[in-house]
Amino acid sequence: MDKKGGTVKCPSCGLENPDATMMCRDCGYNFRPFEPKALSYEDRFLIAGLVACLVNVTGVHAEREREFLEGLFKHLGLPDPDREALRRYANGRYDPTPFASAISEQRARWMILWDLVVLASVTGSYDARDREGLRRIAKTLGIPWHRVVAAEDEIAIELRKEFHQGAKKSTVSPARWWKIAAATLAGGAALAATGGLAAPAIGGAIGTYFMGL
Repeated sequence: MDKKGGTVKCPSCGLENPDATMMCRDCGYNFRPFEPKALSYEDRFLIAGLVACLVNVTGVHAEREREFLEGLFKHLGLPDPDREALRRYANGRYDPTPFASAISEQRARWMILWDLVVLASVTGSYDARDREGLRRIAKTLGIPWHRVVAAEDEIAIELRKEFHQGAKKSTVSPARWWKIAAATLAGGAALAATGGLAAPAIGGAIGTYFMGL
């Protein structure tokens, strides 16, 4: 990893990134890998439970979401008995906020919220239901809503830059959108809690629980 004049060169794609960033703004390479076990086991279990409530392993994309969920359990270091206990929540019928409210570490609260902001946006179909779902989760986590709005603005600014730089392209692929959003939030610390594993499964699902809104 080469450093030069306040920037760091990505060893994967060669892009010069701001020295303080944690993730390459082009390819998503993680300069400072986060070790989930740095969080308490209780908070890792609660993060897994919160996200499990937002997927549905009995739905149309059952196989994909089941694969994601098992990958998340592995990423967070959950043993088999706790994995089994959480699988029953992955059917789209459980409220995720009780898990959110029990997360004790402040950094874990911020991590999972930034993950969810990125993952809710990744499909490009971020709508009012997703936003209201995020608002309720943010409130439960004790994260001021204006910080979420600021995060949305940051992502929008970076996305506009992407459109401007690639004027010949009318759209940005979900994979590219994921990288832009993840690298933008919290200096590139977004997706630390889920490791980016949830991107295919969570995109568009946060508002699903709140269908009655």
